[in-house]
This record gives sequence, C-alpha cells and structure tokens, in this order.
Amino acid sequence: MAPNSISIIASDGKWLVRVVESDGVAGEREFGIEEHARSYAAGQKVRLGIKDKAPALAND
Repeated sequence: MAPNSISIIASDGKWLVRVVESDGVAGEREFGIEEHARSYAAGQKVRLGIKDKAPALAND
C-alpha cells in the first residue's frame, strides 16, 4: 500500500493540488491563487495525518 501524498503543480498560471490516499483514492483541485492551493494542501495534510515537510511543488 502506497503512503498518502500531496503535491502542488504550477501550470499556466494555475495551481493544481493532487491528493493521493493510501487506499488508491486520488483527487485534484485547481486554484487560481497559489496561497489558496497551499492552504488547501495544508488542510489535506492534517486530514490524512501526513507529518513530513510541505507538499512538493512541481512545475508543469
């Protein structure tokens, strides 16, 4: 079983938060403002019990 993960992807002036849960459930949410994407990602980290560093930022 893969661990829970969260990533933030910057692409074309938008910010995409990708959440992958250990049971295979995956979801994405798009934001127009980076700060909103980071806030959402932080909330998902709490929900999933992820205690490591900030979500990975990937540029598309």
